[in-house]
Amino acid sequence: LCTGKNAQIFVDGESFYVQAYHIDGYHYFKLRDISYIMQETNTPFSVKWNDNRIDLALQKDENAIKPTIIENQQEKQEAVQTSAAVYVNQKQVFFDAYVINGYTYFQLRDLGKVIGFQVNWDDVKQQICITTENESTPITPQTYQQLLQKGIDVDWSGNKKGKLYYNEQAVK
Repeated sequence: LCTGKNAQIFVDGESFYVQAYHIDGYHYFKLRDISYIMQETNTPFSVKWNDNRIDLALQKDENAIKPTIIENQQEKQEAVQTSAAVYVNQKQVFFDAYVINGYTYFQLRDLGKVIGFQVNWDDVKQQICITTENESTPITPQTYQQLLQKGIDVDWSGNKKGKLYYNEQAVK
């Protein structure tokens, strides 16, 4: 059993409130809420539910639903670990996820790893901060492969930063 609360999340400096549940020492967030707050970033994603399968696509979702803010709940809710298969760009990934009141909840860090955003906790301000890659910031070949969910054959020596990074990784 778990208790829900509204949590403030900063996404690239912009504040949002979403519903969260605390389960086994971790906070879980409604998948559709996180999709909504990520729409205006460099890492938007869409959510589709098909039978017992959740499909995430690394693209903007014009139909993303604004998060519903609830009053902090005092009564505990049942959290059931989901058996739904989760796919990101058609590749199956595995998460610890829970269904609470008919909605699926995930840990932010798990989503960030496959979607491509960073999650940090600001201990001084007691805030959750999500940061996305700046469009002008070059990404590493490994990050690009992870976003595509498949291997690539690319010459990263086209610019100085890419060449330096590639050479550093090659000697490791």
